[in-house]
Amino acid sequence: MRRVVRGAAGVALAAGLALTGCSAPEDTASAANAGEGQELGKEMAAQVADLLERPTSIGLEAPVRSVPKDKELAYLQCGLPACEALGKALKEAVAAVGWELEVIATGATPEEIKNAWAQAVRLGPDGVIGLGHDRRFFEDELGTLEAKGIPVLRLNMVDPAGGGVTGVLLGRDTYEAAGETIARYTLSRAGDQLNAVAVTVGEVLPSLEVMAASYKATVEEACEQCRVEVLELPSTSVGKDLPTRVAAHLRRNPDVNWLEIGLSDMVVGLPAALRSAGLTPADVQVVGLGAYNVAANQYLADGEFLTAVLTAASDEEMWRAVDFFIRSFNGEDTTPSTDRATWPEWIVTKETLPTATETYPTVEDYREQYLALWGLS
Repeated sequence: MRRVVRGAAGVALAAGLALTGCSAPEDTASAANAGEGQELGKEMAAQVADLLERPTSIGLEAPVRSVPKDKELAYLQCGLPACEALGKALKEAVAAVGWELEVIATGATPEEIKNAWAQAVRLGPDGVIGLGHDRRFFEDELGTLEAKGIPVLRLNMVDPAGGGVTGVLLGRDTYEAAGETIARYTLSRAGDQLNAVAVTVGEVLPSLEVMAASYKATVEEACEQCRVEVLELPSTSVGKDLPTRVAAHLRRNPDVNWLEIGLSDMVVGLPAALRSAGLTPADVQVVGLGAYNVAANQYLADGEFLTAVLTAASDEEMWRAVDFFIRSFNGEDTTPSTDRATWPEWIVTKETLPTATETYPTVEDYREQYLALWGLS
């Protein structure tokens, strides 16, 4: 990332003052500062312009040799609505290739997560899919799966493949890039007046910590006077008191004008909590990651604080997972499945929201494109 050079007019003004030994009138200095903020906003808007357009391709071109038969996958499903929505997409993709799927609920505590992975070991499937929990909670189970030759695909995590993890989808580089993209979008809207809070939910979802850190670093590199605070809340607050915790923090910090909230699941109940705290959408705007939550979609449609969400292929993620296992079972190169550069991404706003009443894909005809790739259409 490079530091943004802003405000040529401001530089010229400063040089002139140095030569004359005079100070600028207050209104002239204010105008120069405003110009710098506008230039920053324009530059950031240009950097995210392409992402405001809906993608039309799943990003994969390399066909598979064939689809193997009689396979079973185990899916370690967290309790967030997004994980449940992804589970439905996975069931659909698995059914499309004629395989079986076992869904194992993980819970939210380290003990519950470890027990879920132990259940996957006992099941002995052909492949295992897990979301972004910290792997230290189930290192022994990963070792056992590796010893049995069972491939493990992990999604939305920050550790690299290896040590029992065969492949990674939406890894650290994805969340770093998401943080950068969301930062540029908020800067395109707020200019150099950005005062943001980035919310994470503890060590159980380290991917959100990576995204928040990237968001903060990108903002601070582009804008010296902008501010970003990272607010870490317990993962057990999701679906419970997270909105009231966030609202209380903003009430104590009334200068905050943007909120980077991580997953759209974390937005549920937030508008009511913010209004109870005396805030309005004119005071603070919210941006998040994901398109899995109908309630969040409605907030976006109604202009209820939520301003934009960044999708990272949403439901298509699980079709990519099946693509990975097809290639893995065939002994083919799985790199096309996991290459972040091929992932379609989309910044969805009120104006481009496809629907407020259900979840939606990033690429409209992704099913047809995957079936064609697999030779099943």
